[in-house]
Amino acid sequence: MVGARAWVLCRLVAVAAFVAVPRVALAGLDPSHAQADVRAAAEERGYPFCSNPRTPLSMHARDLCPQAAEIPGCTGFARACGEQDLERLAWMNKLLRAIAAVVPDFLKTLFRDLWRVIFWVFVGGLVLAILVPAVRALGRARRDPAPPPGDREEKAPPVETLPEGIGEEDLLDLADSHARRGDNAAALQLYLAASLRALDRRGAVRLAKDRTNGEYLRSCAEESTRPDLREIVREVDRVQFGHAPAGGDAVARTARLAAGIVRFLPVLLLVLGLPAVLGCGGFELPKPGDDPAGDELFRDLLRKQGVQVVSLAYSLDSLPLPAQSDDDGDETPALVIDVERTPLDDDTRAHLSAWVHAGGVLVLAGQPSLWPGDLGAEADGASSHGVTARPLSDEPGGEKLEHAELAIPEALRFTGSSARVAWYDDETTYAAEASVGDGHVLGIATDELMTNAGLSRPGNAAALVAILTNANRATFQVARPEDGISPPSSPVATMVRAGLGPALGHALVAAVLLFVAAGVRLSRPRPVPPPERRAFAEHVEAVGALYARTRSAPHALAAYARFAEERLRARMPRGAGDVAAFLAARSGLSVEACHRLWTRATGAASLGEPKGRPAGDELVVLGELAAACAAALAQDK
Repeated sequence: MVGARAWVLCRLVAVAAFVAVPRVALAGLDPSHAQADVRAAAEERGYPFCSNPRTPLSMHARDLCPQAAEIPGCTGFARACGEQDLERLAWMNKLLRAIAAVVPDFLKTLFRDLWRVIFWVFVGGLVLAILVPAVRALGRARRDPAPPPGDREEKAPPVETLPEGIGEEDLLDLADSHARRGDNAAALQLYLAASLRALDRRGAVRLAKDRTNGEYLRSCAEESTRPDLREIVREVDRVQFGHAPAGGDAVARTARLAAGIVRFLPVLLLVLGLPAVLGCGGFELPKPGDDPAGDELFRDLLRKQGVQVVSLAYSLDSLPLPAQSDDDGDETPALVIDVERTPLDDDTRAHLSAWVHAGGVLVLAGQPSLWPGDLGAEADGASSHGVTARPLSDEPGGEKLEHAELAIPEALRFTGSSARVAWYDDETTYAAEASVGDGHVLGIATDELMTNAGLSRPGNAAALVAILTNANRATFQVARPEDGISPPSSPVATMVRAGLGPALGHALVAAVLLFVAAGVRLSRPRPVPPPERRAFAEHVEAVGALYARTRSAPHALAAYARFAEERLRARMPRGAGDVAAFLAARSGLSVEACHRLWTRATGAASLGEPKGRPAGDELVVLGELAAACAAALAQDK
């Protein structure tokens, strides 16, 4: 018990020391020349996000518009922001945030008061969701009969099964012909096949039958063509697996992207050799770094700071757990994820949490609500735009603080113990690090400092580098947008992700009902027992009950008298005719009693005869006659 307590105490001390005690900063990250590195990278790469940004601006880029006027020489971005109605956009953003804060309470009240209505609305919607597609399918089947076998169009085969003799240009022509005929789904797949065939010939991807579209996208070696390939894959998956309609605009946009990938090298040669050709028309290829909200400058800044930047070779859901070692774990790279750019599903969040608990170092930027839930981070509000960042230093209190200005003030807080790394002027936390299991998390409330426009503002790059020094790593793995979606673990998960989960549930219920309905008829037959027959005594009792209910005692006496007469005459000597005398001789009763009893019995009225008033002694006479007959007939046994 003492040893266990000592071990727990040592572990708590180690965790506290990991958070509170200053660690030695890495020599590679230096905030003093961060801004110069950003300026040099922008000039070397020629990123056009300042001079000629991509228009229309994305929502993320619009949020950065307040930074445009503060960036030196960023006239193009400022002009693009001026064309937007920023006041209206800001008002809409405030309205959306207010609605998001009010809707949960409103929904709780609605569900508490009108839960019955909501339940039946849900049931009605579910019934309509089942019946409407079925009725539409039947209507289409009656309205549009199936074409003859010779008129049917063949579906586009997978790219791996296409013959080697078909080039990417031929695939583009075939896709264009499908698009002109209106077969948009096949055209999309052929555009993807042409793009992958072209990338395979250039060595950017490797075609194989066991690879998925997502794996092709993650393994693409051409950084410039990966965004276009991502758009093509997203459109094909939406139509192929999500059963969404393939519109003409989507096909046209996919055709342009596929043509850009297939004809990348010829167009590049034309641009280098014949610059006047594109001036007379043609399309403009997307340029890297033309999005103010892109992350190209962030990667270049890390490289110029002397930090090794690597990309993941697999999805985040397949990230191997860090190896346990006795040293400080500098060999394990820090994982940088911008949750605004890389969406995370539930499986990926759970795996990231396990990865951090096993000793990983995770740098998360973006809304804390999108982080793994068990990290204990929550969103908070801030009233100022100025941020002060504290770099990691081996001298407590001797570090040089860096300052940045943000466009959107968003703060965070950890529910557990944490160390503040960057904070606003109103003392709310912008970035903090917290120990989680054997690893730790460096959380940043927004990803603004990782964008091209955010880094270009003077002072912001130094603040970002100061924050990243607290990760205490020399190698950073930066997640790409396609790394956050985990591959399906089973065929069932694949169908659920494709939107076929309700169909699977309906099929399961139908299969169970069919099994029960058919199985009952196919079970082993059981013999049917014969119908039970009543005993003669039960029939007699039933007739007696009927006589009693209908007050037919005289008829019962008359019927029994005839029965007794038949039995007695069968035993009388030949030539004898007095039944009463024979009954007296056999039963031991007097002749007078037997004559009186017999006369009374044979004089009773039967059914169908004129009835007088019953005397009331019929049942008594019936009992005496039955006893006398039984005594007379017993002598023959």
